[in-house]
Amino acid sequence: MSKGMRHPERSRRAGVPALKSSAVALSTASPRTPGLRAGVAAGFPLQSLTRRIRELAFLCLPLSLAGQSPIPSFESNTTQEQRAKSVVVSNLECDSITVIAYYTQCYWSTKQSYRLLISDHGSWHQVQWVVTYSNRDKNKIKHISKKKLPLARQVDSLITDLNALGFWSLGQDSLNISEKQLNDTTMSSINISDGCSQVIEVLSGGHQRILSAYEPEQLQAFVHIPSRGRFIQCVGAIRKTLFAP
Repeated sequence: MSKGMRHPERSRRAGVPALKSSAVALSTASPRTPGLRAGVAAGFPLQSLTRRIRELAFLCLPLSLAGQSPIPSFESNTTQEQRAKSVVVSNLECDSITVIAYYTQCYWSTKQSYRLLISDHGSWHQVQWVVTYSNRDKNKIKHISKKKLPLARQVDSLITDLNALGFWSLGQDSLNISEKQLNDTTMSSINISDGCSQVIEVLSGGHQRILSAYEPEQLQAFVHIPSRGRFIQCVGAIRKTLFAP
């Protein structure tokens, strides 16, 4: 026998003792977890090892899911002033939940309706807020009524739609373009009075993203802007989730 090979009998004496019955199968499987390997070596019965595996799996599950957001990560596009003025931020503990909010802003009304999709501990639900202001400037809230509503479809389907439409990369600057070039020397513009803005506000992991478009369908009919078209589709996907057909 060559020097590089160990004698089989010596290996058996120096290694882990053979286990009886069904524990032998586990000893040949070489568990990666040190605690389980020790259990096999000590001759723990199969039932005890199976129970321990289940306990370890249960303990590791929350750790593997902790901190995961139900939506893709994104960069904030708002200022500190915008965050401070946000009704959503001011009335929710936004650091621990994920929110997708949709609402319209119209100057002449003293009431504003918000539809919010809120994920708390992995479960989505919809809430409607009706905010009543003291005046049209909307600088002071008089009252907020809140009501829980059913979802028209699964939020996972909405997130899939938003991802496909490139929502997370949309920029604010191109959403309100209201002029177009007619020829080399002439520009044409449109002015819409007393209109409303459609707003999507997302909060997750301490980040805030707001996209707002003033009368986007009318402006899009006047001048086609690809990114505004995607925004309109995102609004449609959100409304499909919020409102029953």
